[in-house]
Amino acid sequence: MAANLDLLPPGTTKLFRVDFDYYTPRPHFIVLGKSKQITWSSYDGQNSQFVEELMRVANKIRGNFGLRKPLLSVHRGSWLVPGKDDKFHAHICTDSDTYMRVFNDKKGLIPGWPSSRYVTKEWRASKNPSHYEENVRRYPYKEYFDDEIKQARRRLEAGNVRPWANPEGWTLFFHESAARVGFAPTGQQSREDLLIAMERFIREHATGSERMLGCHVCLALTAEACDGFPSPVFGYIQLSADDFCNGCPADYANGWLSRFEQEKLPTLT
Repeated sequence: MAANLDLLPPGTTKLFRVDFDYYTPRPHFIVLGKSKQITWSSYDGQNSQFVEELMRVANKIRGNFGLRKPLLSVHRGSWLVPGKDDKFHAHICTDSDTYMRVFNDKKGLIPGWPSSRYVTKEWRASKNPSHYEENVRRYPYKEYFDDEIKQARRRLEAGNVRPWANPEGWTLFFHESAARVGFAPTGQQSREDLLIAMERFIREHATGSERMLGCHVCLALTAEACDGFPSPVFGYIQLSADDFCNGCPADYANGWLSRFEQEKLPTLT
């Protein structure tokens, strides 16, 4: 459903372009490769030059559009199916008001907009091609929360948990009411180091019962720390409630799940 729009100024990068999310309307921009050679395999979370260029592009979008509390989000885990689709993409997330301000300013550049050819099964609020904003603002949908809570409760009732230890060079902090595990450096590590450390953590734990289903590696793009953690963190892994309960301290999980169910903080990354 790509419109081949590029929100970056000409000549910004040879690797990426940035577009709106048409397939699943949400308040984030999509970073896409300009060629078929820009793949998950070439990214792999350990290529420092690739990571640096990705972050430069994300910061360019942040600055050009005045994004509020922006996050760079890279989907990992079961979103990646070997042999199915190796095309790399990432998200630059912001709040709905800021996203729609940019969208409404630039939508005249989208070929043929509005049109039914952009509407997909993920337009759940309305299938009217003129109702993009309604879909953006109503995402995510209630059934996502209900399914997560059921799966997490089954895990806790079975006692099937394996709390994580701190990785070398980093301290883990668990969000008070969202399925997010934050990483705080024990030294002077950079944001690039943080992104690579979170990728390494996923690789070490995405096996067996620790599936890390649909997890997102999220990195703050400003000097403002991420909300909801007991200590300042500038990057976290967004998990399912099930995977969060598997890895957080056992005496924390039940109270956390009650807060998660009550507050229902949306996952917009």
